[in-house]
Formats: sequence, C-alpha cells, structure tokens
Amino acid sequence: MKVDEADLLEFILCILQKDKSCVERKLNEKEFVIDCKFQDELGYIELAINIFKVDEETVVVDFEKTSGPIMNYYAKIKQIKEEYL
Repeated sequence: MKVDEADLLEFILCILQKDKSCVERKLNEKEFVIDCKFQDELGYIELAINIFKVDEETVVVDFEKTSGPIMNYYAKIKQIKEEYL
C-alpha cells in the first residue's frame, strides 16, 4: 500500500486521539514527529513517533522511548502495532 508521510501522520494522530491512555500529544508537522505521553495501568511512558520516507516505495514509522520503564514502552508499542498497524 502506498502512503505518503502526511497521510500516515494523520492516521497515527487519529489512533492516538482514540487511545484513552494517551494523555498528551505534541506534533512537529515539518519533521513528521509526534511526541506522546501515556498513562495507564502499566504506568507512565513518553515516546516519540518518527515518520520518514526512505525512497519512493518505503515510508518508515520509528518509535523511540524518551521516558519511562522499558518494558512499559515495549508493551505500548506492541499494543499499537497489533491494534492499528
């Protein structure tokens, strides 16, 4: 499926708006980065979602933990991937 960075960014923002554990989102549209804060039964974590184009056929979504326990980070990424991507 061909998707450009802007459409993928919009899709991920919709996902985050529906996620009740996402308590804060900061968007950098120029660099296609979303900084997120999550608070749920696993605890508190912060992560950055980076979207970048590798070539004409490939757009990559990169997740980066910025704060919080590593296992909570992995659990949240697993949840996002299984439910939405």
